[in-house]
Amino acid sequence: MNRIIVLLIVIVLLFTSCNNTINYDNSNSVNYIAKIAFEQKDDGWIYYFNIEKSKIDPESDNFYEFNGVNLKHKILPGYGISVIDEETSKVIDVIIPNVMVLVNGEDTQKDILTIGDYFNQHQFNAEIEYSDLESLNTINIDKNDVLELFNKTITKTEIPFGKYYNYPMSMLLQEELFVKLWWH
Repeated sequence: MNRIIVLLIVIVLLFTSCNNTINYDNSNSVNYIAKIAFEQKDDGWIYYFNIEKSKIDPESDNFYEFNGVNLKHKILPGYGISVIDEETSKVIDVIIPNVMVLVNGEDTQKDILTIGDYFNQHQFNAEIEYSDLESLNTINIDKNDVLELFNKTITKTEIPFGKYYNYPMSMLLQEELFVKLWWH
């Protein structure tokens, strides 16, 4: 009797899971729009600026993110993720990520977080000038790079809805310049 009940449950689970499909054409299922722009640098870094805006509440704050990835080098010194002991607050290990990201860099993390905080606080909705970044203090990231990439992003159209919804980083794989740098 128990085997029959288990078999019926398995059949019901299989039947219901087989009927679940995702409709990628339904753009109403994503509650935000996103814009993203990329800039390839000479040193192998690819900077990106991402802006996301709510569809549900257009008056809410936008989300702004500046960061960068390096697909040219598998490992770069200083770009590991520190594992910190909760009790002692000491670094006990370093995890080497699959992709080097500026926000993980010892020399760039503070700049990346500062840039994100600055844009999320100021909520710029149109192109800006260098003077708009006067109070933004960075050490290792050039404010001109941030300015140019933000202005490039703000004037773009939103990412089209598709297989990966409109998740900004999915555009990373679709940019032609990345195909040349992608390592395996």
